[in-house]
Amino acid sequence: MRIRDLESSQVTTIGPEASVRQAAKIMLKHGISGLPVVDDDMKIVGIITEGDLIRRSELGYDKIQDFGQSGEGVADPRDYVRRHSWKVGDVMTRDVVVVEEDGSIAKAARLLEKHNVKRLPVVRDGKLVGMISRCDLLRVIATSVPEQIAAGDEAIRRSIKTRLHEILGSRDAHVDIAVVDGGVRLSGQVATADERDVVQVIAENTRGVRCIENHLKLTSERQ
Repeated sequence: MRIRDLESSQVTTIGPEASVRQAAKIMLKHGISGLPVVDDDMKIVGIITEGDLIRRSELGYDKIQDFGQSGEGVADPRDYVRRHSWKVGDVMTRDVVVVEEDGSIAKAARLLEKHNVKRLPVVRDGKLVGMISRCDLLRVIATSVPEQIAAGDEAIRRSIKTRLHEILGSRDAHVDIAVVDGGVRLSGQVATADERDVVQVIAENTRGVRCIENHLKLTSERQ
């Protein structure tokens, strides 16, 4: 599945010359926590989020040195501007992580996790065409079906065995799989508890499996 199949194309945006107050009102109105900031050509120039606004002077976040009362002047001029300017362009986050619409949802998931953000602007030829969020990825999980498609006991056994070899490689050599009327019995041994869990999950995700008996032992338990 590609990002274009999942993205929200109805995107609420704001311009860099708009006011911070207007940005806050739009976020409240639409129940969103961030707005892409675009120029007249719909190219991304930044993003303004709740996180950008949480340290605003309106919330009493000022420090005494901001006003030079310490005799040393402003400690961080850029930080002062972000907390006091009324323009979105001065307050927004400028380094925006974006994804191309023909990218994979796996790439979007990795970027969301890596940068610890809730949403990503989706672009085509550098122009904003949509947004993809963590909620969009949750919908994929909610509507997903088991990866493996098998019919009949032998097909189920082969399907589990094939997937197991893909994940564990030669470490699957000591795993025995028996299937009777859709019931799977796992026996043999694996090196770690995590590997035992892998075998269990693969069996659970195989279509046609009715129940599972997991008798796998750890190598250390056999000694």
